[in-house]
Amino acid sequence: MGRGKDWRHDECKVLAQAWIKTSKDPIKGTSQRTSEFWHTCYQHFLSLCPLQHEAGRFRDRSANSVKNYWFDYVQPEANKIQASLSKVLAKKPTGNLSELQKINIAVALHLGKIEKFDYCYKDFDARCHWKCFSAWYDVLRLEPKWARDTSQKEGTPVQLAQRLAAVNSTGTALDQSLAAPSCWY
Repeated sequence: MGRGKDWRHDECKVLAQAWIKTSKDPIKGTSQRTSEFWHTCYQHFLSLCPLQHEAGRFRDRSANSVKNYWFDYVQPEANKIQASLSKVLAKKPTGNLSELQKINIAVALHLGKIEKFDYCYKDFDARCHWKCFSAWYDVLRLEPKWARDTSQKEGTPVQLAQRLAAVNSTGTALDQSLAAPSCWY
């Protein structure tokens, strides 16, 4: 059997949500066997998937595909972006950079677009260039494993994620500066 379709940003985000939901299970806790954990994670992945989707995506993914994609791509990428963000924050950027602008610079650094901190990349659209962005930004970075201490003018990471996730009934972000970019569609 051949390779499946490449994963998209929305599938990465659902996988991250499923992993978090499984790892935070208060009943099973840390006493789950690996196989049991991934079976549960796959069930959560399926429950979070949209009912209608393009063939070869979401519900068409196998349990093994979900597990492998987590270990081979999502988790390592989340760890690497945190390291890049730490490098950016260690530079103590001057000026009035927003949290998102610092993250844009970190993603550009992470993707190899730049070799060192560069203010020119503050408006780099990380969401279009890195398919794991919404999985990390909306889900994983707020979790203790990836969280970092921050105090920005625009609020805590949780408040920022809530603003990013604020969507009206038409699917348009309430804060247009945080709307999903057209490159996602």
